[in-house]
Amino acid sequence: MRKQLVIITLLVAVVCLSRIPVLSRCLYTHDSVNFALGIEDYNPATHQPHPPGYPVYIGLAKVLHLFARDPNTDLLILSIVFSCAAVVLIYFLGKDLLGQCAGLFAALFLITSPLFWAFGAIPVSYTADVAASLAAAYLWHRVAGGAKGLLFPLTAVIALAAGIRQSLLVFLLPAWAVALVSTRSWRKALKQVLALLGLCICWAIPVLVSSGGLDNYLRVSRELYKSAVAPNLFSPKTPLYALTSALWGLGASVAGMLLFPKWMHGMESKRRRSILVFLSICWGPSVLFSFTVFIANPGYALVFLPCFILMSALAVCGQRRMVRYPLAIGIMAVNSVLFLLTGPLAQEATIAGYAVRPVRDFANFWALDFSRKGIADSKRVEDVLSTLKSHFAPENTLVVVAHGSGTEFYVSPRVASYYLIAFPVVEIRAEPQSVRLPPGINKIVWLIDIENLQANGDGALVESLVRGKGPAYSVFTGGQMRYGKCIVSSAPDRLGSPVRDQTRGPS
Repeated sequence: MRKQLVIITLLVAVVCLSRIPVLSRCLYTHDSVNFALGIEDYNPATHQPHPPGYPVYIGLAKVLHLFARDPNTDLLILSIVFSCAAVVLIYFLGKDLLGQCAGLFAALFLITSPLFWAFGAIPVSYTADVAASLAAAYLWHRVAGGAKGLLFPLTAVIALAAGIRQSLLVFLLPAWAVALVSTRSWRKALKQVLALLGLCICWAIPVLVSSGGLDNYLRVSRELYKSAVAPNLFSPKTPLYALTSALWGLGASVAGMLLFPKWMHGMESKRRRSILVFLSICWGPSVLFSFTVFIANPGYALVFLPCFILMSALAVCGQRRMVRYPLAIGIMAVNSVLFLLTGPLAQEATIAGYAVRPVRDFANFWALDFSRKGIADSKRVEDVLSTLKSHFAPENTLVVVAHGSGTEFYVSPRVASYYLIAFPVVEIRAEPQSVRLPPGINKIVWLIDIENLQANGDGALVESLVRGKGPAYSVFTGGQMRYGKCIVSSAPDRLGSPVRDQTRGPS
């Protein structure tokens, strides 16, 4: 018992010491601002946060907010706490499957996973997904092993997981159903069904009440589904997106994955079957869904990443002693290098003499943004926004941001609206649009790349706000300026309707 406590303490210490130095400095993603707004005033109908609402996650953040008093700090603490919980859970799970060696390797591989490392240092909810899926898998494994007394804890964990992210309920229900069937008692199964419904109702009622009722909640959810989910369902690129995210999550642990089939082939058939059944039931639904139906961003891959990490750890631990330890150390070393020393590709970046611009946005969004250097961009966002607030007045300054992240410097419209609440903010989109300056505005701050910015009339482009590319401002006393297909003019609008400020309401 004492040895286990020492191991757990060391694992938690490693997680904290590796995350704290690279923590993001501000709420620099769209979702993190939604979560922060939810902490301050919970209302999914206005995307505070966005549907489905994340009630359990926001509830925990609200408790922390009583002490930290800063939404970014609240969410970062949750990211670290759930990271620690996930590492401890995968240690015990690996230990139950193949012994302490497998448990330690699984925990250390997860700690150094570039994707998991990154999400443990930014204010979003994905490490909670990892911890929830691992908690359910661990309890399911114990129940399958004969610990029927853990059936209700399994039910409770699945209900809480659904309150963190409702899609987890879909992924975990098959495993829960198998556990119910294994009781061979319809009375016991019925009790668990009622318990699950009761616990889910406990977090569903606050969501519906805060949203203004079921009809309003469903309306907003349908709007988000139609705009963000439906267009990407069953996309032919979905397997590529999922594979890229999984590879960045695994890093060098792919080496263990390649050894897994051979290692399994040499195992006794009953043991081999039990491991495959366990992995398939607990993570098969999330893997199948993510690789065939929909994956919105790399964070979604963290739900099934523990499955692949466990496979890698089991295979490495199953090698000869003179192979397993150098291989495990090598995996952790390479993973650390990937996270600490790589970073997002610049627009002018080249590899072996070839320009990477055609794949730059894909590589950055699905992998390289989630590195130490990618997270460090939040420091630059903070510097830019602080400089803007200290040098410009909202009475005479318009802030322009870009839609999408395919630029060298990017500030989400939601982030700009949150930190620059007193300033008028407009969003540049891909389609042609015209923006007429409000009365009294004679300066424009462009929180976008400035290479394609053209000035006509009296528009004058000035140096960047802070060192580096991107943010600049223009003094504007007449005429017009053009960025892409958007024209900003001091004359009456003759080219189309004004851009709507879409950063202050549902998004």
